[in-house]
Parts: sequence; C-alpha cells; structure tokens
Amino acid sequence: MRVALAFIKRDFLVIASYRTAFAIQLLAIFVVVPIYYYMGKMFAGSGSTLLGEYGGNFFAWLLIGMALLDYHAVSLQTFNQSIRESQLMGTLEIVLLSPTSLTGLVLYSSLWVYLFTTIRFVLYLLVGLLFGLDLHASNIAAAMIFLILGVLCFASLGIITAGVVMVIKRGSLITVMLSGASLCLGG
Repeated sequence: MRVALAFIKRDFLVIASYRTAFAIQLLAIFVVVPIYYYMGKMFAGSGSTLLGEYGGNFFAWLLIGMALLDYHAVSLQTFNQSIRESQLMGTLEIVLLSPTSLTGLVLYSSLWVYLFTTIRFVLYLLVGLLFGLDLHASNIAAAMIFLILGVLCFASLGIITAGVVMVIKRGSLITVMLSGASLCLGG
C-alpha cells in the first residue's frame, strides 16, 4: 500500500507542477457540460428513433458517454505514456531495478491517472446535475459493470501498446488507431 501511495504522490506532484494544464483539465468540464446541455436541448424534440432507447435524453447520454470515454482513453494511453516519460527522463532503468514487481510497477503507475479520471467523472456528474441531469431511469449497476469490463479490455490493449513502446520507442500511432476504431465501432 505504501508503494501505491508513493506512486500516486509522485504522479500528483508531477501533474500539479504544471498548474495551468492541471487547472484547464478541471475547468474544461465547466465549459463542456453546458455545451452538451444545449446540444441535448437541440435534439430534445427531434423524435429520433435512435434516442428512443435512451428515453430521448440526449444530454444524459452524451454527458455520461463522454465521461466514461475518459476512462477508456486513459486505459489506452496511461501505460505507454508512463513508459515513454520514463524513457525520456532517463528513469526507466532505475524504476525497473527497484524491488517492486513488474506487475506492481504497471498497476501503480496508472493509479493516479484513474483517480484523477474519477474526480473528473464526479465533476461531470455534479455540473450536469446543475443543468438538470436526469439519471432516474439509469441502471447504475449495469453501467458500472460495463465500465469495469471496458477499462479491463482497454487497459489490456494499453499494456500491449506499452510493450510496443519498449521495443520501438513510439506507440502513439497505435493508440490513435485503437481509439479511432473503438469510437467508430462503439458508437
């Protein structure tokens, strides 16, 4: 547990050292949610058969979908970014020589990113509630199951991409291709 907290602290200190970027990531939610709200208003009376499956609530569908997409994007990117940053900073060898297992290194290096994504997700929901987000017809249990399964699947692909980064030193193109394919195939 101590090692996991050390990784979280390290990664938080790194991201917090870039205060403007850190603040923009959080403040962007306060800009994006109203955009989603007004997009939902625009489609509210459209009578689209596609929205019928979602109770016609385009705002809730879009907001929750984009917030959950954050988790999938993080799952694809966090592992190869962590490896690449360690390569560029010259700390990869030191980290790999530490007494922490390789599995532990992979898992611990992603903890902060998932924690921060969870904070962003809660902010999406809270700001959405200010705009009248209606979740009464939601199946929270099913959503959590799909989130966990999706994160596990995308994290597996992310770890494979990290392996590619170890070999060829670049993996961003593979991540972009996987993200694009998942967006097209997943709707």
